[in-house]
Amino acid sequence: MDWPVVEHRDQGPGTFGGAVGGAKLVEQGNEVGGALGSAGMDEQAPVHRIKGAEHRPFFRLTGRLDAQLGAAPGPAAGQIGMRERLGFVEEHQINRPHRSFGLQIGKVLTARRDRGCVLAPFESVARAAEGKMGWTPSAPVSPGGVGCSAFLSKEDPMPVIRIGLDVAKNVFQAHGVDEQGTVVLRKQLRRREVLSFFASLPPCLIGIEACSASHYWARELTALGHQVRMMPARYVKPYVQRGKSDALDAAAICEAVSRPTMRFAAIKSVEQQSALTLHRAREILVKQETMLANLIRGCLGEFGIVAPLGIRRMAELVGIIRDEADSRIPPHARIAMTAVADQLGDLQRRIKEIEQAIRAWHRNNDASRRLATIPGVGVITASAIAATVATPTEFKSARHFAAFLGLTPKQHSTGGRQRLGRISKQGDGYIRRLLILGGTALVRYARGAGGTVWAKQLLARRPARVVTVALANKAARIIWALLVRGGVYRSAAPQAA
Repeated sequence: MDWPVVEHRDQGPGTFGGAVGGAKLVEQGNEVGGALGSAGMDEQAPVHRIKGAEHRPFFRLTGRLDAQLGAAPGPAAGQIGMRERLGFVEEHQINRPHRSFGLQIGKVLTARRDRGCVLAPFESVARAAEGKMGWTPSAPVSPGGVGCSAFLSKEDPMPVIRIGLDVAKNVFQAHGVDEQGTVVLRKQLRRREVLSFFASLPPCLIGIEACSASHYWARELTALGHQVRMMPARYVKPYVQRGKSDALDAAAICEAVSRPTMRFAAIKSVEQQSALTLHRAREILVKQETMLANLIRGCLGEFGIVAPLGIRRMAELVGIIRDEADSRIPPHARIAMTAVADQLGDLQRRIKEIEQAIRAWHRNNDASRRLATIPGVGVITASAIAATVATPTEFKSARHFAAFLGLTPKQHSTGGRQRLGRISKQGDGYIRRLLILGGTALVRYARGAGGTVWAKQLLARRPARVVTVALANKAARIIWALLVRGGVYRSAAPQAA
């Protein structure tokens, strides 16, 4: 027996068919058609025998509710059948056949896209007649709600003014808002799609965390006409709502970049990052050199062979290792120490090559040459600062620059009482370490015949390490003054101690 099916929109009320009729989407877009109201289908009728039952997984039909929905006129029942039961769904879910029934939808169903959603909120619906069981239309659902992936539409471009971009290696997450702060964009991007996606957008503000490869993406997005601002990850963390996901991180970045008190990091150029690459490579090679030197000292010390401190005194131990006539080292130990000594020599040769490249960059950089005139600042320190600090005017004062390097005391003040502790050790640790090493050399110099009067007086009443940090702090302030105002360092006239 074939069950009667009515496919017209203007049918009368029924007990069951209204909800099932909502499964039929017509070409006009968001209109829902096809009510089985006048057919008077009994709610006990087999659902799998009714045309349109391929949408049963989305409706999750129940007899009582279908009877309530069927009490409304045909078009309204169709709307409720789709709206209340199905809600916003992806278009590919509507077009997908239901495997358990083995039925294929005869023709492709078309629906209006509303920023990533198939159905738009209904503008008006019919209501049941007086005295009959009716229903209340649901409130419109925001397209940016959970479960709806909003995206840019060529027909209706979104007025995105601010985007938070969570940068990663392969999968990126974008979160955008409009002028009112309404979420209008949530999109996941693959690496190959990032530039083409942002090239299709009008110029806007983009926030990025200062992390690996962030300078590269900042340069690329700036070239597309956008305004890019990078923020330290620790300043973005307070804006992350509970949970951890790429979407939440992107939303936090979008919110943090709009804060007027947010601190931003400068975007480094390719030249600056090339110079810093030399410094990073030299830093790790020097660490490996120290490890190998300590290994040689420790192993030879087991045989009663020692040498004075200093990397330059390692040549004496290497000479003993290569001396076959020296019987203090056993044969097996000599084999191991020879391999370590060869590795140490290769590292030292590579370090010299990198240092030559740093000196060549230093000679071609005006700011680096001027910084090298400061006492305690050499070629390595000057080139590292010139490559790191792109725009010194971002720091309001010399103290702000010293605080950026972590050379200022950490405050524990409350109740109007000032309590200053040790230095904060925040910011760029590499430059801070170089400046402290330069301050150590100045302390050693001040203990002798040279040195400034201020350093000698400070040594008389403070420990040497405190004086070292004080000299590093002073050098940082002088560096900021030279970067902002130009010129070279002019030493004061020598005075008697």
